[in-house]
Amino acid sequence: MLKNKVTLICSLIVSGLAITSASAKAAIINSDGYYWDIGAKYTSFDRDKAELNSQPWFGYSTKATRFASRLGDALNISQIGPNGGDPEWGPFFAYNGPDTIPTASVQRYATAGLSQGQVVRATNVSPTTDFYYAIVVGGPYTQPPDQVPEPLNILGSLTVLGLGAALKHKLR
Repeated sequence: MLKNKVTLICSLIVSGLAITSASAKAAIINSDGYYWDIGAKYTSFDRDKAELNSQPWFGYSTKATRFASRLGDALNISQIGPNGGDPEWGPFFAYNGPDTIPTASVQRYATAGLSQGQVVRATNVSPTTDFYYAIVVGGPYTQPPDQVPEPLNILGSLTVLGLGAALKHKLR
């Protein structure tokens, strides 16, 4: 009986730890007079066309360039570009799609190589190949949002602490 309770408690602790470690990568940037919470999604253009088309920079290459340069490498994402031999790039800011041309057009920030620190345009991105694409996960805000801990992290931590104390008490 005690073994089953200990197993259950250990399972709950592991679940609580998994909840506390699950958080999306995002960065706050300032562009066009607003603050934006930018994240990245690993997907293909075709799979998430509606979401990518709804981004504030879609349809505007200069706006995509501004967002890409302000985000830079803040998300710490590096991916090989659409030509395979390209240097490493941050998430793609899609600004044109296969509805108007056969491939997607993106702006991307070079995280390594000869173009490091520059935003470079690519117009030959396959709409069916998975890449990291930049997406807005919050905003626009008129002032920087407060960095408040996520509720799941707080609840998960409390769960782990409470179950750890219960396990310690039970094993005495």
